Amino acid sequence: MGTRASCGELHTDSRSIGDTAQRRRGQQGARSPAAGAESTMAEQVALSRTQVCGILREELYQGDAFHQSDTHIFIIMGASGDLAKKKIYPTLWWLFRDGLLPEDTYIVGYARSRLSVADIRRQSEPFFKATPEEKPRLEEFFARNSYVAGQYDDAASYARLNSHMNALHQGPQANRLFYLALPPTVYEAVTKNIRETCMSRAGWNRVIVEKPFGRDLQSSDQLSNHISSLFREDQIYRIDHYLGKEMVQNLMVLRFANRIFGPIWNRDNIACVILTFKEPFGTEGRGGYFDEFGIIRDVMQNHLLQMLCLVAMEKPASTDSDDVRDEKVKVLKCISEVQASNVVLGQYVGNPNGEGEATRGYLDDPTVPCGSTTATFAAVVLYVENERWDGRAGPPGRPEGTALRQPAHAPSRPGPALSPRGALHPALRQSPERAQGRGAPAVPRRGRGHLPAAVQAQRAGDPRAARRGRVHQDDDQEARHVLQPRGVRAGPDLRQQIQEREAPRRLRAPHPGRLLREPDALRAQVSR
Repeated sequence: MGTRASCGELHTDSRSIGDTAQRRRGQQGARSPAAGAESTMAEQVALSRTQVCGILREELYQGDAFHQSDTHIFIIMGASGDLAKKKIYPTLWWLFRDGLLPEDTYIVGYARSRLSVADIRRQSEPFFKATPEEKPRLEEFFARNSYVAGQYDDAASYARLNSHMNALHQGPQANRLFYLALPPTVYEAVTKNIRETCMSRAGWNRVIVEKPFGRDLQSSDQLSNHISSLFREDQIYRIDHYLGKEMVQNLMVLRFANRIFGPIWNRDNIACVILTFKEPFGTEGRGGYFDEFGIIRDVMQNHLLQMLCLVAMEKPASTDSDDVRDEKVKVLKCISEVQASNVVLGQYVGNPNGEGEATRGYLDDPTVPCGSTTATFAAVVLYVENERWDGRAGPPGRPEGTALRQPAHAPSRPGPALSPRGALHPALRQSPERAQGRGAPAVPRRGRGHLPAAVQAQRAGDPRAARRGRVHQDDDQEARHVLQPRGVRAGPDLRQQIQEREAPRRLRAPHPGRLLREPDALRAQVSR
């Protein structure tokens, strides 16, 4: 294991508004047993990957977004970075391999480093997991790639980029999608130059912005206002890639289409909800970036708060991203101000009994500033003050995923023969043993570990899945209000408040290993 850089836990005290799910249940038409059985039989037909990709291609070309005769240019701003080589280029390869990109598609990398396509290939290909049989297709993929070196704040560099893209234009119109795999500090300069110099005049334009969206509430508002002044909201895609994970996407189905969980998903039957996020690797050369943001900004205010919303929200009017967003915002507005006593911060050190990379701590990474006090571990208790969850909390607790603890006072709890420690602890893992099958509609099947790359690629090509991974401006702002209360809109964030009000419980614990002692105590306190 490498240097442990990030571990975040969200202890949510649940509380939510009236049960929309029950209200809507009476509005849905009843289905006959025969019809239900017939539907179930139809859904059990498994499709091959080729058939699934064919279905996805048909969906992609429906509507006005994609036309096979158009030129599509995917521009990766920050192509030399870690995100590009590990996530973006591999995903584009999977989509290209399975025929889920329009035929006339080009990929352009842009960064300050003077690189070539051969350099990009050498950096990213180890993450492609390509088989020897796919070698010819892989050559076709990189033949569609090009690279332009330039500065992020230099208009002349963007003029060169625009000329390069114009030379690729072959179809009746050219659509351009800019993926900002960059730190937020350069977003303003980059988006300004894209708007002024690189917009397609004969096609649509899109800008994908990766989290975190600014360093704090003030910078987030400033950045959002800046980008909104340059692009329409339908041209802006704020992406939290964690929302694209299979278990996260299945949470709504588990909650609202399940007769077992639906009626009991409330404070009367759940004592606490535990949301835990753990990375199996360290900073790995990203110490400069991570040290600027820390675990709260990098993981908690986006990944875990989005998970909290999916666990705590009411049933949306539809699965449309706008309707889901509305319910998320309602949950975020009900979360009470975080108290310093409900927060534990820590920083990992090397394990003296470990071997190799396990002996190195956060400060041993040469890219981390000397003497840094940035937290790599955080445990926070949140209270959702609404009708569904008022009085419940989520303590620190488990490997990456979600756990629900049944309260001792639950009316449905069995009689005195059950021991005091006999509560139910169902857990929802990010990488469950059952994965969605390669069918449409997908059929759950037993699998092992993480979802196959092919399935991830197929879902990446599903426009509905892409919309579900989109974060809107208003729910991002409300999430920041949770960790930076409204009363101090221009003031410090959660970590700074804790440091100012009292000495933070700075924990230095070796990894790998179990959770720290203080989070265990915090968990016991809120899950009584």
